[in-house]
Amino acid sequence: MLSIIGCNDSSKIENTYSNSQQIPVSNSTATPSSLPVGTELVFNPKIIVTGVATCSYDNSSFISSELPVTTGSVECNMTFSQSGDELNVILINSTLFGLNNLKLSLAGFVDKGNDGYIDQFSVAAVHGSVSVIETGQFIGSYKPRNTSISDNQVTDVSGAPTVAEWNSYIVKNMIFLEDNGSSFALIQFLNDNGGSAQFSKDGDSETVPYTYEKLTSANTGSLKFSSWSNTKDGITVEVTFDTFYHGTWKATWTDNDHGGTESDEGEFNMYTDNSLNF
Repeated sequence: MLSIIGCNDSSKIENTYSNSQQIPVSNSTATPSSLPVGTELVFNPKIIVTGVATCSYDNSSFISSELPVTTGSVECNMTFSQSGDELNVILINSTLFGLNNLKLSLAGFVDKGNDGYIDQFSVAAVHGSVSVIETGQFIGSYKPRNTSISDNQVTDVSGAPTVAEWNSYIVKNMIFLEDNGSSFALIQFLNDNGGSAQFSKDGDSETVPYTYEKLTSANTGSLKFSSWSNTKDGITVEVTFDTFYHGTWKATWTDNDHGGTESDEGEFNMYTDNSLNF
């Protein structure tokens, strides 16, 4: 068994729009003029907007070492300026960055599932003589609004998805799992509900059958993996959804060797670009 199951027009994704409708997949969006407080953007490192002109920068848990590395989250000042199709962001912290501020140019914004919130972007990061070009992702419960579509086209993604919504918005995307011991894993649901999912951790992977159902509570769902290595009857996971794309999970299973009940729990975020480095 693997150790881990095994303020503006851009704000928290809430139940605001009741007349949602689904529209074609993968929509390029207008460039936002700023990012809402609470926004998390990741491209190795992770940056969280903590105020109108402040953010936290964390390059401790991810792979990239080209940009300044940290041992945890570091507070920075932040500025925004829009230039054409680019949103220019500057992070300022002389202790961390020295004389050269970290400059980010964000462009190519995409509302991948056309739910009304921006998921992806391209980023050119410059720190002194170092230049990095990556695909970035907005994660968590706060994302910039896709202002290219009208309010009545915005999907309500708060709480737990129905089975139909699961198949439309969750399947084929990559879910990044973090347990309470700071262990990381990825899971991708390859097919619609009743199909299979692939779980990956530390270079090992396992493909297992799964089913999903929305429970009676508005924000909970249940995942059942009917078979999993070193378990007696597979794994059951109760998921609490803040939104379709972020929340917490708790997994329980019976160990195949000694028969005892075991559990693990943590947080999840969903990524719409499976090529991202985690």
